Formats: sequence, C-alpha cells, structure tokens
Amino acid sequence: MYAQIAQTREDMMKKRYKYLMLLMSVVLLAGCMDDEDKIYSNHCYITGVTLGSVRRQMHTKTSSGSDSIYYTTFTGNNFPMTIDQRNLLIENKDSLLCGAQLGALTMTITYVGSTVAYRPASDPDGEWMAYKSSDSLDVREPLHLLLLSEDGNSFRTYTLRVNVHQQEGDSLYWSRVDSTAIFDGMTQMRAVVLNDRLMVLGKRGGSVTRAIRSTLGRVGEWTAETTDLPANADVEGIIQRGNSLYATTDDGTLYTSSDGNHWTVAASPIANLRLAAVTDSSFYAILNGRLCRSTDGADWTEETIDDSLDCLPTNSLRSYSIVQDNGNERLILLGYRSAAGNDSTAVVWSKMWNRYTPESEAEWTYINATHDNIYLCPRLEHLNLFAYDGRGLVVGGGSEEGHGHRAALDGMYFSNDYGITWKRDYELHLPAAARGAAGPVAATVDGDNYIWLIASNQVWRGRLNRLGFARQ
Repeated sequence: MYAQIAQTREDMMKKRYKYLMLLMSVVLLAGCMDDEDKIYSNHCYITGVTLGSVRRQMHTKTSSGSDSIYYTTFTGNNFPMTIDQRNLLIENKDSLLCGAQLGALTMTITYVGSTVAYRPASDPDGEWMAYKSSDSLDVREPLHLLLLSEDGNSFRTYTLRVNVHQQEGDSLYWSRVDSTAIFDGMTQMRAVVLNDRLMVLGKRGGSVTRAIRSTLGRVGEWTAETTDLPANADVEGIIQRGNSLYATTDDGTLYTSSDGNHWTVAASPIANLRLAAVTDSSFYAILNGRLCRSTDGADWTEETIDDSLDCLPTNSLRSYSIVQDNGNERLILLGYRSAAGNDSTAVVWSKMWNRYTPESEAEWTYINATHDNIYLCPRLEHLNLFAYDGRGLVVGGGSEEGHGHRAALDGMYFSNDYGITWKRDYELHLPAAARGAAGPVAATVDGDNYIWLIASNQVWRGRLNRLGFARQ
C-alpha cells in the first residue's frame, strides 16, 4: 500500500514538474530579452481577485400568468473575493445574487510571481491553461490556480470558489407554524419577542391574557395565563424597550413589566395621558392634545412641533425608531385623528436627532398630505408598525369602518423615506390563506429577521430571504 501511495505521489510530482518546466521555459525566454543583471524573486502569491460583470437569469410573469425568463447584469466587484493565504483558498464571503451565471465569468487576478495557470479542481490530471485577464472562466465548479515564482523555483496552488445564493434574496416565503384556539375571544392583541420567546398579550373579557410560545423555531407549544395588567389598558399600544414592556390605562396610569405577566405602576395616573413612543432615554405621549416628552414617565414637558396641534394623532398611536447610515437617529410616530371623521389615512410625525442636536431639543415634523404624494399610510384596524429591513412596515386588519375599503391583511406597506410615503409591496405578499382574516391581527419581528403574524388563530412565520443568508 505504501508503495502505491509513493508511486501516486511520484506521478503527481512528475506531472507538476513537467508543467513547471514548461512555465520556466517561458520565464527564461522572457528573461533573455530583459536586462541580464535582473534578479528574479522566488516569491509567489496571489494578492487580489476581482470579479467582472456577472450575467443574471431573472424570472417574471407575463400578462397571461406564464413564467418568462430574461437576463440582466450586475457588477461583480461589489462582492469582494477573500484570499486565505494559510489555506490557499479564494472565495466570496458574500454570495452572488441568485441566478448568477458562472459559465463564462471574467475576473482580474493580481499576483506576485511570473504567471498563473488554471484548471478544474475536480480534474487533477487535466491540462493547465495559462491565465489571461481577457479570459472568460467557467467557475460553476471550483478551479485550481497554479502560480509560479519569477525564478521558477517556487509555486503555490490555490483553490478558487465562487459562491451564489440559491434563493431569490428579495422574496419572502411564509409557513404556517401553528393553528391554535388559544386566541379565541380576544378583542385586542399585541405581539412581542421577549426573552427569546414569542409572546402575545390579548384582551379577553375583563382581563388581559398572556400567551407564550415555547420556542421561536418551526415547532412550538403555546401556554396561556391571566396577567395582572388592568383590563382598561391599551393592549394594542403596548411598547417594548429592551426587556421591558410599557402600557397606559384609560385613567393615564403608566405600567411596566419585564415578563408580560406581572405589571407594576411606573408612574401615577395623569388624566388624558396616552403613551405614544419610547426611546432609550425618553417616553413620549399625547397629553391633553399635546405631544409631550418625559425621562421618567412622571414629569412631562411639551415638545416643539412645526404644525398645528390639530394634526396630532389621538388614537392607535404607533411608533418605530431607526438609525440612519450617517448616524442620525429618527423616531416615526403615526396614528389616527378621532376628531377628523373623514381621514382615510394615518397622520405621521417624524423627529430626528444627532450629536449636534440632542433628542431633547429636536423638533417634530408633520409629514402632511400633498397633491403629489398619493402614497399615504392607510387607516387600518389593529394597526401594527415596526422596523424591518431598514424601513418602516405597516400590517393590519381591514380599513376602519367608514375610512376606506381595504381588506384585512391585503398587503404590507413599506416606507423607505422615514414615514413620508407608504407603498404597498406587490412583490412581498402576506400569506394568501390569512387574507381577509376576521378579528384582531398582531405582528412582530424576531432577532433572526422572521416576521411573526397572528390572525384568526393562525400563526405564520416568514422572512425576506436575503436577511437570512448566512455569510459563507
């Protein structure tokens, strides 16, 4: 057996030596044309690999509903190739877009040495081909790259692999993970992820119930119990900050809880106080028709706004916060004006702060409806609002009575511009089986970017594919 292994190694070395001698002859021939005093280095290593333009296969639907294929291109150098010099492996940690065509891909290879050759990694006896930057390489399977030093005495063999996502990144697929009667009779619901578990708080009869799912995975079991949160609390308006939940009751009492079951008074009752938003350092509320801020939930100061008090929301108060790429922090507040009986859309306010303008001094801006902005947030029952994929997302039931004609769960409404426009995404669909669901609707997002949707005793889980792509 050892003799066979030795013979195999000898054969491999002979083949590699044969090719090295061929490359060496090229190097020496070129050297004869150069300065006779030039000293050739024995260094050889690849310093960089950059992908060229990549062809991509796309799928769409024709007007008749049949599948149609077309092609587009994207820039390959947006997906850096990482070189592991220890293990001699070259690959892109961030996979190329789904549908990338790898049969003929150009790439630029930079190196220290004399020349580079390539062949399929799966064919150790295959013929080596000299690399030229104009070549279109077939990288549907890994390649071996052989690099020879200038003096011909050293060489290295790298493995090059190009990774491609196998799912369309901008698609969202749903799976129904539970069907349970545990939500029967609930008139309000609020979903949160607390302590790594999905929790749904719901108002049923004269009490507030807490339902908890055992895991955030595909399979889980539900348990429920009655909480001590007063039944006159605004359950749908519960706000989470870290591992704490906050809620206000009809008499303006602010409650807090760390488990959703046991609630304590965080601040004494203040008439006409409705909690609107919570940030890392502040509470926001509508108090006697004014937008106010507090650091402790007890002492409130009126905020500066740029428009009339009549434009402030009074009910279904929802909010989300987001940090922009430039470091600016934004808080988006929306809700409905009960006094404006003909409003078919929500009213939206925005506040931005940074290191130059602290949160306590930042002014609120009213995002008013204009003739050229027809993409306003609809006025929906059981409104759910949260940040997802770096933008605002609204999900809810049907239009409030007399304020529109939208069906429950007819779509997801995204804002890419911090609350100015809210556009229904026709590529990202909610589960078809949940459309038109009767009763309350609750939705939230977990740490793995899964959206959880609870409606009509059905529990759905879905995620935008690219948010679940693991880096190689």
